Amino acid sequence: MNVIARRVLQLHDVDGQGVGDVVVSIGQPYLDPEGEGEWACPYAIEGLGEWDGQYQIAGEDAVQALQLVQGVIWGVLTGSEMSHRLRLWGRPDLGFPSPFHRVRVVHEPASNSAYIGFSGVFDHDGDAVDQLELDGRDGELAAILDFAHSGELVGIELFDAAVRLPEGMRQRTHPAEP
Repeated sequence: MNVIARRVLQLHDVDGQGVGDVVVSIGQPYLDPEGEGEWACPYAIEGLGEWDGQYQIAGEDAVQALQLVQGVIWGVLTGSEMSHRLRLWGRPDLGFPSPFHRVRVVHEPASNSAYIGFSGVFDHDGDAVDQLELDGRDGELAAILDFAHSGELVGIELFDAAVRLPEGMRQRTHPAEP
C-alpha cells in the first residue's frame, strides 16, 4: 500500500489516561485490475484490536473511493468497542467525516429524550410542517417524526432515550444550545 495519509488517534483507559495509539493509514487509490473499471482505495488500522489489518473499498473513480474510505473508517472507529476511549488532539471528534454528516443529535439526559435532526432538508423557515407520533410496545409515546412540506423526514424526537438511543450516539452528542 502506498500510504498517502495517516492519522494517529490516542487510546485512553477508563480513567482518561493515554495508553496507546491507533494508527489509521489511507493508501493511494488504484484502478482495480480485478474490478470492472472500479477504483480501490486501501486503508489500514493498527492498535484497534479486532479491527487491525489492511482493507480496501471500491468506488466508481479514485475520488469516490477516497470519499467512501473515510466513511468506512468512521464506521469502524465509532462502531468499535473502544470508540468512547479514542481521542484526536484530546477531543472525541475523530476527524473522519460521518457518512451521515447531515445528522445532528442533541441528547437531553435530564428529560431522557433526544432530538435527531437532519440538516439541509428543512423547509425555508427551518420548521417541520407535519408530525407523526409513534407509540412503543408499552403504549407510551416513543417518538415524534417531523416532516417538511416536501414530505421529507427532517427530524426525530426520541423519548426514553436512555434505552432507545444507541449508546454510541449518547456518548457523541452535541450539547443543547442555550
